[in-house]
Amino acid sequence: MTTLTAAQIAGVAKGAGFTGDGLTKAVAIALAESSGRTDVVNFLGCVGLWQIYQSVHVHAHPTWTTAWLKVPQNNAAAAFVLSNGGKSWGPWETYTNGMYLAHMSAARAAVGAPAGVENVGAWGDFGSAVGGALGPVLGIPFGSQAGGAAGGAIDGAGSGAIAAAGGVLSSLDAVGSFFGALGQRGTWVRVLQVLGGAGLMVAGVAIVGHGVIGDVAAEMIPGGKVLSAAGAS
Repeated sequence: MTTLTAAQIAGVAKGAGFTGDGLTKAVAIALAESSGRTDVVNFLGCVGLWQIYQSVHVHAHPTWTTAWLKVPQNNAAAAFVLSNGGKSWGPWETYTNGMYLAHMSAARAAVGAPAGVENVGAWGDFGSAVGGALGPVLGIPFGSQAGGAAGGAIDGAGSGAIAAAGGVLSSLDAVGSFFGALGQRGTWVRVLQVLGGAGLMVAGVAIVGHGVIGDVAAEMIPGGKVLSAAGAS
């Protein structure tokens, strides 16, 4: 099984047409989806770097066979089509749950983030532009780099917040699934079956126990005393 580095994935993604922020996200999502393994196939039949759901998409794209999608360039081309050129990553679970964010630093380095500025995303680009424009006016040396670094910090904080929000949403999904199960008829049928079985077991123990207690009492207490006690009541 061939495993590509982030830089190699970036090269393949560029060749498929990804650019800008779409390119960076493409690399991060590939790392999150497959760890760079080109011919991995998961239990659902998702194939390759970007884990293309072959059995679903082959109907609209007959050439997208499993063997075809194991070729990195082909897998990238399929990802380019499905993501609308890197603009819509909704079909990828590692994007919707935020897991790709853990690979964004590696992805930015692979696609060539500006030297000296780390974690530059949309805010970093904005900061670089503003810093570059205002730096000469205000006499601030390296204004572009400073602005980019500040924007990068904001972007990094935002990424962390998004990741945390993804964790919260996952927890809420679990809670929603629990209450959804409570709303299903089959769930309550199983609950009633368990409760009914437990009730019958308790009743059976009580009946057997009552008989045993009666036998023991009859042996230990003379019959006349038992009758007397019964009559007194």
